[in-house]
Amino acid sequence: MKKMNFNRISALVAAALAAVCLMVGCGSASSAQPASKPASSVSAQQQITATLKITDKDGAVTEMALNTTAGATLAQALADAGVISKEEADSGFVTVVNGIATDYNADKSWWGLVDAEGQMTPVGISDITLNAGDVYGFVYNIG
Repeated sequence: MKKMNFNRISALVAAALAAVCLMVGCGSASSAQPASKPASSVSAQQQITATLKITDKDGAVTEMALNTTAGATLAQALADAGVISKEEADSGFVTVVNGIATDYNADKSWWGLVDAEGQMTPVGISDITLNAGDVYGFVYNIG
C-alpha cells in the first residue's frame, strides 16, 4: 500500500512539474510571435515615425511626421495621414499631394517620389515598407 501511494504521489508531482515547466515556457514566449507568422507581424504593432518632405512648384518645402506602425507601406501611411487619398494609395499613382494637384496633360506637371538623398526612388509608394527614421519626399515637377 505504501509503495502504491509513493508511485501515485511521484506521478502527481511529475505531472505538476511538467505543467509548471510548460506554463513557464509558454509564459516566456508569450511576447514572441509564433514561428508560423512572418517576421513583419512582430514589428507591425510597434509605433514608428518617418518623415515626409513635400516640395511644391514654388520650391517651398513642407516637412511632416508620418506616425504609423512598423511594416506599414508608405502608401498606407500617406493615406492614413491624409496626404494622399485612399484611392491613390490603392492604385499607387499619385496626382494630388497634401491638396496640391498635378496634371501632366495640362502642363506636364507630376509628383516625383524621392528618398532621403533626394534621388528618385526605383519603386513606388506601395512597394516601400517604412522603418523608424525613414525620410521620403514628393517633389513637384513640370516638364
